[in-house]
Amino acid sequence: MRRVPPRLLQAFLFALTAFALIVHGRASAATITLYGYNVNAIYTISTSTGTATSIHTFSPALKQAAALATRASDGMIFYTDYDSGTATTTVFRWDPAVPATAAVRLGTTGVPYLPRSAFAPDGTLYAMDQSSTHIYSIDQTTGAATSRGTVTGIATGGGDMAFGPTGTLYVGAVATIYTVPVTGGAATTLASFAMSGSITGMAFDANGRLLMSTDDTPARIYAMTPPSVTVTQVGTVSGFMTLGDLASVVAPDVQITKSHTGYFIAQGPAKAYTLLPKNSGDAVTSGTITVTDVLPAGLTYVSATGTGWSCSASAQTMTCTSTTAIAVNANGNAITLDVTAGTAGIPSVTNTASIAGGNQPALFAGNDTSSDLTYVGGLKVVKTADKTTVVPGDVVTFTLTYTNGNPVSGGSAFQSIVLNDTIPGSMAFVSANCGALPASLTSCTVTPVAVGGGGTVKWTLAGSLNVGNSGTVALKLKVL
Repeated sequence: MRRVPPRLLQAFLFALTAFALIVHGRASAATITLYGYNVNAIYTISTSTGTATSIHTFSPALKQAAALATRASDGMIFYTDYDSGTATTTVFRWDPAVPATAAVRLGTTGVPYLPRSAFAPDGTLYAMDQSSTHIYSIDQTTGAATSRGTVTGIATGGGDMAFGPTGTLYVGAVATIYTVPVTGGAATTLASFAMSGSITGMAFDANGRLLMSTDDTPARIYAMTPPSVTVTQVGTVSGFMTLGDLASVVAPDVQITKSHTGYFIAQGPAKAYTLLPKNSGDAVTSGTITVTDVLPAGLTYVSATGTGWSCSASAQTMTCTSTTAIAVNANGNAITLDVTAGTAGIPSVTNTASIAGGNQPALFAGNDTSSDLTYVGGLKVVKTADKTTVVPGDVVTFTLTYTNGNPVSGGSAFQSIVLNDTIPGSMAFVSANCGALPASLTSCTVTPVAVGGGGTVKWTLAGSLNVGNSGTVALKLKVL
């Protein structure tokens, strides 16, 4: 004996209209935290108001809060405590993701006082002395300082340093901002400001603004967006407190937004998704960016293109790569992904795209996907049989259930539907009927073939098949 598997019927659709329904999938916004500290605690600082919220209390208090920096790769905070009695600067590491964990003492720098520190985009921790004449790198395991070069042209005193979105090193002293080669050399004066106090901290936010704290009591937060030298006061730190330094993560944060227009038609023409990458971080991307889209069942890849993108597909997975840099807080070049829909996608599928690379640290990898709910319409036909195992002479009844799978909201009715089923060579025609019609259809006509013969049986349905309505037709065949 042998099995005769049911087959999917190919439906021919006429007078089909389309309705535009827009469903967007969007990734969450980037979060870049601004930190500040003094001898009592580490705080998060609001970039819009200057409000400080304590997240870690020092016990005992530090002797002098000197320098603070945040490592982009994992969000670790590195800070120093300066003891003027022994002229010793000690480096600590603390994980803000696990606030209850105690800070780790790394060791002393070997340099008396380093009031400035910042992480470079390549992950190196730099520092500068109070005389503003030497740049050091700090060993992130032992805390030891190594001279990287000498600097000229900066006023003596405290202040801070910060790397900008394009890797430029900015140094603040008193009320003046400089740019400085990271290997040392002559500083370039960018601007001097009429502030009420002197600069104690500097850090960039996600919008490319250079934020600065002052030694006022309470501390004030100012902002400027290089190369512009216009400075505005963001706010005043809450709690009548001073701040010894500021820090933030300077790194790219790549995200993807996936969208489409209208609904897709099963067995209809190709439709397009738009995949739009964005850098929501505060540093320009570098290296290769990869966008991946694993198509769900019911969608089939056709093509993918985009300026600067190289795209390919393997089975249901589309992969596009690009080395084109994306600027801070800017969109990259869009990818157009064309697909076709099948009946397996009715009534809807959820398609998810992801993005990676661009020198984004793992710290920012939690917002790299975008899901797009897509409605798939069409005349869905499901064919079933009343037997799965047969022998010659058996009569099998096939039931064809047809459904208007268009979206309920705004979907259109199908008219003048024709169903065709071709009899396989291993079976012969016995009979065919229309079954019970849904109320919106007015008639059903069967065009049979000769009893005992083969060929194609046709059902012609008159009237309209409204959204969500279903009906059945039946076909009896004899196993040869």
